[in-house]
Amino acid sequence: MKYLLYTLLFSFSQVVFAGIAPYTENEDFSKWQHVKYFKEFINSIPGDKYPAIVQGGAVLGGGVVYRALFNLKPSKYFKYKFTYGVTKHEYEKLRFRYTQKGFTLVHLQIVQLMAMKAYQAVWIKNDL
Repeated sequence: MKYLLYTLLFSFSQVVFAGIAPYTENEDFSKWQHVKYFKEFINSIPGDKYPAIVQGGAVLGGGVVYRALFNLKPSKYFKYKFTYGVTKHEYEKLRFRYTQKGFTLVHLQIVQLMAMKAYQAVWIKNDL
């Protein structure tokens, strides 16, 4: 009976978080944040860090959540751009714009969020 209960709880957690991201939980990532609070959360990060990875996902009941993995900026000349929750069309526009400005794409996640595929991406550049 105990085994059945654990199995049911594990199965339920997989359903609740299905679609969040194909990544395992990692203490280096921020906690999952509702889309409503994620921008405010990102803006509160100290200036010596940047979001190296941004992940999005959907939760049971229709909510959208995001989280990020932050790294220290390697130099004072380091620049970054990132986006989350955008359509393919918007991502392609940003990719073209940032590539033209010398940025390199270092992270891309495409995830199904309700009725759309959402793109999360990070670009970096070192202006030495």
